[in-house]
Amino acid sequence: PDSFALAIHTPNGLIFETGDFKFDLTPIGPIADIHKMAKFGDEGVTLLLSDSTNALSEGYSKSESSVDGMLNDIISRHPGRVIIANQEDILRDASNAPFELIQRFPTRMYQQDGRWFWDLEQLVHSIIDALNLLAQRKDVHVESIGVDTWGVDVVYLDKDGKPLADARAYRDPYTMERMPEFWNKVPQSRIYEKTGIQMMNFNTIYQFYACAREQYAPFLQAQTYLFMPDYISYVLTGNKICEYTIASTSQLLNPRTHLLDEELVTATGARMECFPPLVNPGHHIGSITHPNIHFNYEVPVIAVAGHDTASAVYTVPRLTADGQHAARGRLFPRAEAADRKQRPPRRLLRGGDERP
Repeated sequence: PDSFALAIHTPNGLIFETGDFKFDLTPIGPIADIHKMAKFGDEGVTLLLSDSTNALSEGYSKSESSVDGMLNDIISRHPGRVIIANQEDILRDASNAPFELIQRFPTRMYQQDGRWFWDLEQLVHSIIDALNLLAQRKDVHVESIGVDTWGVDVVYLDKDGKPLADARAYRDPYTMERMPEFWNKVPQSRIYEKTGIQMMNFNTIYQFYACAREQYAPFLQAQTYLFMPDYISYVLTGNKICEYTIASTSQLLNPRTHLLDEELVTATGARMECFPPLVNPGHHIGSITHPNIHFNYEVPVIAVAGHDTASAVYTVPRLTADGQHAARGRLFPRAEAADRKQRPPRRLLRGGDERP
């Protein structure tokens, strides 16, 4: 996240404090207010507290914009995975259960007309190929399949259930300017009070608003919104759901009501009726019906904690009945029930903090 600075006026003088920073004249996102900092310098600073990586090295750091393309190339080739595990091993000790990797595959991102998208066709084909490898195994009987992915991004479907376009990628900065604009409609304090989610520009709430403001056709024409894991489950089964933990990454879910918040959804320009019914982890979505997946027996698809880090945190062993976990980086969940096997799904997780 971008660093912030504080100018603190005290009876003994001005204290200026900033986190790790660099001056970048062509950043990705807002530029630092150098003139305002110079004004504080003219006033006189009694105590300067600052940190800047490589400040003692000669020369200049590269601009963020110069490495953007390289990072996008690396990130777009970050592999997805299909893995299998034994149910008995998971029930015995989920954190140490052995897993077998069936196949790795890229999650490709591409740019078109100044926008960044996920390649849905490549992603689906890779999953189908991996499942067919499993279908050929004589030593494995698949009891069920669950899907988790990254959060916030949405696939827009038409009235026939077909994607109107590839899903826009949360690494696209198209929401940056729209976020403060949206706060004029709904204040930050009210958004946080309703959702408990950190203000991050790529949250679904700002993606929806940005799409509405730019009159993005797939968003305007959509009859159904599906988060990424729900879309993959839909491709496998033909059934549409909105899983609770993945919905919590949107900054549209109210953890008190356990429902999507109509005020926030409507303020973005989105429509409540486009969301499928909310379901909890453990919900039976359906069985695989995709014509190109060739199991010779019925394979159910079960809603797991669809947000990838939520599923990861679920495997973390707890030392006490009311223990809590803090996971830095992608999600800050809260485990509330006393027993893992009896944990109520609707109270499994209370929101998240999705980060790049």
